[in-house]
Amino acid sequence: STPDVIDGFQLAGSADGAGFLKDPNGTGYTYVVNCEDSYAVARIRLDEDLVPISGDYLLNSGVADFARQCSGTMWEKDIHGGDKDIFLSASERFFYDVKGIDPWITTPTPQADFRLDALGEFSWENAVPLPKDAYSGKTVIIGGDDDSSGSEGQVTLYYSEAGDADLTGGKIYVLRFKQISDGAGGAQAVIADTQYDESDLDFKSEYDVEFVEVVNGASMTVGEMETACNNVFASQFMRVEDVDYQKGSDANARNVFFAVTGRGPGAGTYNDWGTVYKLELDEASPLT
Repeated sequence: STPDVIDGFQLAGSADGAGFLKDPNGTGYTYVVNCEDSYAVARIRLDEDLVPISGDYLLNSGVADFARQCSGTMWEKDIHGGDKDIFLSASERFFYDVKGIDPWITTPTPQADFRLDALGEFSWENAVPLPKDAYSGKTVIIGGDDDSSGSEGQVTLYYSEAGDADLTGGKIYVLRFKQISDGAGGAQAVIADTQYDESDLDFKSEYDVEFVEVVNGASMTVGEMETACNNVFASQFMRVEDVDYQKGSDANARNVFFAVTGRGPGAGTYNDWGTVYKLELDEASPLT
């Protein structure tokens, strides 16, 4: 915890998203964690009994695009593809990006820029890569837009067909409902060019969805992205936060769960208390 000092290292405040790896030499573990309110990413080494033995910073608030680093996900090469592990550290505020940080770097450069611009600017809470064989030969990263203004929050998708670890050449998509029930339990009706929010959804009902491209999204500011999301009728959620996929098999990994925090009790919005959703992606393509 923050009062602890380990060999001269003290953990900064507000620990949030984290990743955990077994050291290649088998003598211990490495734990990487965002420190949200301190705009930092810490690395703590533990021995084989999980006793902390040292720590340092992989990112600190001196970086030019410092931000609130919120949820984080460890891209493990053996699971997600590519030739290296990467800590995907998501920025919710001030600078709206995802940073890709080397968890094994010998000498950290904590003021360097690690931005993955191709994923686009959102109020990022989480950026979660699917396993490499969920869609073989492709890169799929699903994110949560922790926003409650403008376009509200989106479920985002980065998708590249150029390999299982392409973090530069993909396209940006956002979730859109294709069909909404008639409110009386009857057949779903297609309503074109309509932007739905959570008040249009019934608890435990199923809906057809698609991911629609935000053209040239990688070059947009977060404000431009909000406008673009509204222009493509992206579905609105009240602060999409953590995302994860089901474990156990490639088919399971196409089942994605995401938590919507809500605006807070008594706020009077379409979702004050929050909701958890299950998103089933098609076997042939993550876009439906």
